[in-house]
Amino acid sequence: MNTPIDSNDDTAELQAVMGDYFAALLHDSTESPVLSACVEAVAIPVTTVAVEQPVAEAKSAAADAMPRYQLIRIGGLTLGIPMQAIAEIVTAPSQWTPLSDARTWVLGSYSGRSEFYTVVDTAALLVPGGTLQTVAVGSNAVLLAGQRWALACDGIGEQITPDPAQVNWRGAQGKRPWLAGTVRVPTCALLDIPELLRLLDA
Repeated sequence: MNTPIDSNDDTAELQAVMGDYFAALLHDSTESPVLSACVEAVAIPVTTVAVEQPVAEAKSAAADAMPRYQLIRIGGLTLGIPMQAIAEIVTAPSQWTPLSDARTWVLGSYSGRSEFYTVVDTAALLVPGGTLQTVAVGSNAVLLAGQRWALACDGIGEQITPDPAQVNWRGAQGKRPWLAGTVRVPTCALLDIPELLRLLDA
């Protein structure tokens, strides 16, 4: 069944650890960072931009420019998917039809309303050999609009429009093109869908 992303004390502690983890993803080497509850959260720097108009109006305009994201959970971590990239969200228990595919991150296929999708173990795809693990891979998935791919996840969360001041975008030298950036509050990683599709189609 759909597993909501809650906000209890344990989750708050995990979200703090996630800050460190995502900061490492933005700037790490080709090796996967290790998720550890012993590290302290890394504060994401906030950039202040001078504007001539009143601050309230500037914040409103910046917020309007940011796309809306659907939050999902994989392996205890939270990812944001742009709403315009989503065709459908599967939240009822479903069984993926097995596929003969050598790629270890392919779970099977799913028949949507109008087409078939290849279901992906999102954790295994994004951090191969890493510390993430998609648990409830038979329960939830996000079907990508105009694509043949579905991203399996453990839980479906809320929809957010990030505050631009809370976003740390990936630099040009980032080692993980699928990671568009990270958000400090709520702590999550934003997916770069075009780069993710290049990874899927490689």
